[in-house]
Amino acid sequence: MGAFSVAGLNVKKWGNFERIVFKKRRFLDELPLPPRTKINLNKSKYLRILVPQMGTFTYVCTVRVIAKKTLRAFWLKHSDCEDSLKAWHKEAEESNWETPQDIKKGYPSASILQDNRVVFNIKGNKYRLVVKLNYDFAIVWIRFIGTHAEYDKINASKI
Repeated sequence: MGAFSVAGLNVKKWGNFERIVFKKRRFLDELPLPPRTKINLNKSKYLRILVPQMGTFTYVCTVRVIAKKTLRAFWLKHSDCEDSLKAWHKEAEESNWETPQDIKKGYPSASILQDNRVVFNIKGNKYRLVVKLNYDFAIVWIRFIGTHAEYDKINASKI
């Protein structure tokens, strides 16, 4: 499994297919899709397409954050961080993170942990957000969100 970039956009290789995740379904009409293309039109806002490796297509691959409801539940309890969490979520979904260094470029204060985990400081380090990433499939799982004091009580590498 690997990744490559075409015209600055990210494509993930998956076996004999290229796995593309589109954030907006309108891209489907714009693509010349080859035979054997598998399309998953689920009810989410994401469109997943498996395309046989062809070489010269332009695809868009965005990060999928699981699950926004965890962030929403937290900002309902701590309303002062709502805007910060919404901004982080939007930036994460629109990002193109392939390595921990890509995250550090946009978030220099983020802490990179083992097992593809990252700790983000939210609202001036008042809150901590721990996520686990799968770089190959561009997925971010929210593992913990809490105050700095709550963060000190957990093991971020294992949660």
